[in-house]
Amino acid sequence: MALTVNTNVGALNAASAASKTNRGIEVSMSRLASGLRINSGSDDAAGAGIAARLKANLVGTQQAIRNVADGIAYAKTGEGALAEMVNVVARMKELYTQTATGTLSSADTANITLELGSLSTSLSSIVSSTTWAGAAFADITVTVDAAGTTQAVTGSLVAAPTVSSLATADTALTTLATARATLGGEINALNSLANNLSNYAANLGAAVGTIEDADFAAETTNLVKMQVLQQAATAMLAQANGQKQGVLQLLQG
Repeated sequence: MALTVNTNVGALNAASAASKTNRGIEVSMSRLASGLRINSGSDDAAGAGIAARLKANLVGTQQAIRNVADGIAYAKTGEGALAEMVNVVARMKELYTQTATGTLSSADTANITLELGSLSTSLSSIVSSTTWAGAAFADITVTVDAAGTTQAVTGSLVAAPTVSSLATADTALTTLATARATLGGEINALNSLANNLSNYAANLGAAVGTIEDADFAAETTNLVKMQVLQQAATAMLAQANGQKQGVLQLLQG
């Protein structure tokens, strides 16, 4: 093998190896510092694209969960108003039943009439004062997933019933009971959808983590390996440079 000075192949190879190990150390340190396996598209181009799509789905699903939560709160608010209307109508039915007895004086009957009037006003007040974010209650649809699937919320608040007799009180109670049952079923459906969306979001998050998260055990091991290789490459570079000193011995005779 020729003894040359201008081209130090050993030093070039050692410098190349040192450069590669330096890049490896930088990658490992970046991953350990951020906790992410993918810190740029060059780390895993395909993985970065998949993770981006999954995170977009996750964000949409999380918003859908909030939409469902709002829908549940909306339905529960309406159901609470209906429950109070049932209480009012039940009291009115009680009073109409009381007036059917022949033991009341005219003063008693007058007092019952006054209370019935107040209760009738109360029914109208419940309907007009029960609002959601300042808007009157109405049947709505709630977007329950990122694909745009919707769940209806109907029977949220019926009109204030006119109760003028025992028979109309019974009719009003039936109407209110139907509206409450309808809302109750819809609340249960929304709760089920919320549970399903929460599970879906958890699985999406786990999938993103599998792609993006750094394996600290593997990265720590890789960092130590690269540091050892870096030290070895530096030592070999020094050795390669030292070998050329033999040329001086030839020149010195």
